[in-house]
Parts: sequence; C-alpha cells; structure tokens
Amino acid sequence: GVCSGTLIHSEWALTAAHCFHNRPLFAKVFYGTTNKLLRNHSVNSAKVFIHPKFRYHLIYAPYDIALIKLANPIVLTNFVQLLPLDAKEWPQNFQYNRICSVIGFGMNKYDNFTLHISKFIAKHGLTACSCLPYRKLICVDGIYQDGICMGDSGGPMICNGRLVGVTSASVEIEGCSRRSLFSCAVKQKPEEERECGQTHELHLFTYICPYLNWIKHYVDTVPSKPLSCKTNKLYRKEHILYQLATIITIRLFIN
Repeated sequence: GVCSGTLIHSEWALTAAHCFHNRPLFAKVFYGTTNKLLRNHSVNSAKVFIHPKFRYHLIYAPYDIALIKLANPIVLTNFVQLLPLDAKEWPQNFQYNRICSVIGFGMNKYDNFTLHISKFIAKHGLTACSCLPYRKLICVDGIYQDGICMGDSGGPMICNGRLVGVTSASVEIEGCSRRSLFSCAVKQKPEEERECGQTHELHLFTYICPYLNWIKHYVDTVPSKPLSCKTNKLYRKEHILYQLATIITIRLFIN
C-alpha cells in the first residue's frame, strides 16, 4: 500500500495510523520529489508510533495519527523543508470557514503518479461534519472530480502555511443535515469499489491541535497544545502556503 505524509523534523514524519492497519510497523519513506515514480531519495523507518488509543474503524477511527521515526536524518535543502505544525485555536464562528490546501500522492483526475494539490473550505466543530459530531475532526464537503482518494491518506491539510490536519478518510453521506445530525446514514465502501471525486462524499481529517502534546512527547521541537483548540476569535485573513518538498510518499509493506 501507499500513503502520504509530512516531514515535521529531519528525523520524523507524520501520517495516519490506519495506514498501518493489518501491516507491519515498517515503512520506506520517499521524499524530495513530486512524482512518486521517481524514488531517488528514500529512507527506511526505524520505528513507527501509533497513537495508543487508535482503533481501526471502517467509517471513522478516532486518534488516526502516527509518527514515523526515520532510520537516518534527512538533509534539508531548498527543495526538502519541514512543515511547521499549527498551535493556534480554530475559529468557531460558523459564518467563517478556513481556506486550506490538501496535498497527497493519491489517485487524481490527471494521473496516478504526481503530487496533487486541492484547495478547500475546511470546517471544524460539533455541527461541521454532518453526521459525525466530533471535535477532533476537520471536514471538507465533496467536490465533483476533486478531493482525496486512495494514496492520499496521511497527507497534510495546510492552513495559513501550517500543518493543521492529517488526511483520514472519505465517507458517503446520505440525507445528512444539521436537523438530522444523529439520524442520517454514513457508509464506507471497500477501497476497490470507491469512486473518488463525488459530491456526496465527506472528507475527514484528524485535527492535529488536540494531539500536539502526544506528538511533542516524541518530537520536542513541536509546539505544545494550547489551552483550548477552539476559539470565538475571527481571523481576518488566511493565506495559502505550501511546500511541495515537505510532502512524502510512504511505501507500506504487507510482508
């Protein structure tokens, strides 16, 4: 299998825990390219740390976050940089949504080889994710012929130039609205039956802010978790910034 990820330290990468479901805790990390067929730079994992509360679920798995300790440090260059983690609270004004970019090496409408970037309106909060009222989620509504697909798991959601979320899953939503928050149907097809880029999909991302202290336990350069990961303050402006070289492709092994 293949997942995406983000370099947050010269010796650490951040990805999704479900990438290692039913697989050994080992990965080969490729970096410094926008084409996953070009694998000139790679490093093996020394150890993989899955969040201890993660339990795999087909639709939504809380604590879907993992750290990869690299066997050797990656040399940073103009093309290989770290992506800083966001340690600010999320605005809770529902008239405001953050404009964020989602990046990954998954399948897309152009080809199945190159890094692709999609810009979305990201939502967070108990009523932001239709039938999934969880504070540790960020959600993006499906957009026709766009969105996340197989291979994007573990990749970053970047808001205002910082890493805010980790790509977790896409689910099909039937009859969801704020009025029917707890009564609508959510389902997930097997990966081989999925059709990506559908408007009835909901894209789910693990919100990094609540997990900052867990990450910092291993990577001491990461900022600490703020007192709260939500706020009523309205940010006036958001800027989109992404660094292609920070995004990695992770080759996972079944045997």
